[in-house]
Amino acid sequence: MARGFIPIRRDQSVLLPENMNDWVSKNHPVRFFIDVVDELDLTDFYGSYRTGAQGRAAYDPKMMVALLLYAYANGIRSSREIERQIEDHAAFRIITSGDLIDHATICRFRQTHQQALEDLFVQVVGVCVAAGMVRTTVVAIDGTKIAANASQAANASDDQLKKLAAKIFAEAEAIDQQEDGTFGDRRGDEIPEDLVDRAARIDFLREELAKRKVPKRGGDKKINKTDPDSRVMKTPDGYVQGYNAQLAVSGDHFIVAADLTEEANDVNQLEPMIEQTQDNLEAAGAAEIRTVVADAGYLSADNVALDVSAGLLISPTTRGDLDDAIKSRPETNDHADKTALRRVRHDDHHRRLIMDAYVAKQVTAREAASALHAPIASVYFWAAHLRKHGHLPRVKIYLPLPGPSASAIMLERLADPESRATYKLRAQTVEAVIGHLKEHRRLRQFLHRGRSACRVELRLTAAAQNLRRLGASRNSNPDKGWLPYLLANLHWA
Repeated sequence: MARGFIPIRRDQSVLLPENMNDWVSKNHPVRFFIDVVDELDLTDFYGSYRTGAQGRAAYDPKMMVALLLYAYANGIRSSREIERQIEDHAAFRIITSGDLIDHATICRFRQTHQQALEDLFVQVVGVCVAAGMVRTTVVAIDGTKIAANASQAANASDDQLKKLAAKIFAEAEAIDQQEDGTFGDRRGDEIPEDLVDRAARIDFLREELAKRKVPKRGGDKKINKTDPDSRVMKTPDGYVQGYNAQLAVSGDHFIVAADLTEEANDVNQLEPMIEQTQDNLEAAGAAEIRTVVADAGYLSADNVALDVSAGLLISPTTRGDLDDAIKSRPETNDHADKTALRRVRHDDHHRRLIMDAYVAKQVTAREAASALHAPIASVYFWAAHLRKHGHLPRVKIYLPLPGPSASAIMLERLADPESRATYKLRAQTVEAVIGHLKEHRRLRQFLHRGRSACRVELRLTAAAQNLRRLGASRNSNPDKGWLPYLLANLHWA
């Protein structure tokens, strides 16, 4: 049994350390974030300030960037929550040098410097490259759905938006009539002369609405009134109102490219992501990519035929085991037998319609040949026969079989054991990083609205994730003089 307890003396005066650096341990992660941000090129941030002018002094962008990166690295993206952390936690107070920064200041800084914060991601990739990280032997690309700051209930069709606009106009007209009866011809705060007349004002509003009319996207598609850029997307857990986040991850789990799209399908994102990855790595001074791997969501004939310097491996199957799919693939056709390349098409009625249109000069001979998949000489012969005898000769139209499918091409590439082993690295790289972003960085839903603002949020979170991983890697080489080595190898223009 314990002899006693340490007394609780909350009203006793204490002497805190005079140097706030003593508030946290020497190996605390906050020191790493401060030191790295001190070496970044923040010219774009400083360029928007007028030094020496009148007014209150602004907070140093160097401190604000460190604050945002450290907060995002800890899964804190709300400006109000960051303000609470500054008040409650010593690490945040060290970044701000003891100042209690208001959430409105944090929010305004983030809004003012959106583009500069987005561009910061490439610099962070350069920091990781300078530290000897970012293995580009294999780069994995994948997409994940992230919820928007909007509800599916706020989706509305074009007809619903028109009804809402009509209701607003009706209310505005009713208010105008009421105010005309109350104030007469003048109210004291007159609007421009060309809008004094109510009819002219209503016409003006309708013209402005027409300029901002929601573009039709085919069918009865809906648009969200809260976040118009977001879309309804299918996830393993059901449907979500959100965005499709695209990530490219190196073999050692560093994010080298990040983008955001409103397209639910990944197939059109492969080429843009490869180009963005190559541009980022070139700017960061990293080695060229040797192999790009992606899952079956990116499989298409166009993507398989992409002319990229790196090797490209895409899964040819969305289900089942890849090894089983390779073993069961059909034998390659050597195309030696011409009859194996063609299939017979018996469709005299279709051919007669096309030829009647050609004889009536409604289509050209080239258009008729294209529609019939036949040589243009055959069109001339059939037209002469039709004019002379009133009917077409019975013929067999031969169509070439399509070439190897995208799946067949990828199955052939992945038949090589080395390529198959390389592709299998995909799941343990990009999917693991997506899990870290959603679980540890808490990026399951965006706080901002609009694709541009959400993309800044994504890239800032990705930069914080890279720095968090980079800072943790120093523990594996404590005798290397890791941080001085890193800072000495940074050369920003």
